[in-house]
Amino acid sequence: MDQKLKKELREEKRVVKRLGNKRLRRQVRETLAADPEAISDLEPDYGRCRSEVLNGLDQPPVRS
Repeated sequence: MDQKLKKELREEKRVVKRLGNKRLRRQVRETLAADPEAISDLEPDYGRCRSEVLNGLDQPPVRS
């Protein structure tokens, strides 16, 4: 295998690895395989694993 190609593959793997958890990395790999140009427009889809409904629930209530 060409060293330049190996280096490019390692760089691509690092970028994917930095994206976050296993679910997001799998989504990026699938998108990259299907359409490499669409990778810059990719919005992470957390699905049922999103925590936006829990944001702020861990803070004690404020008394007035």
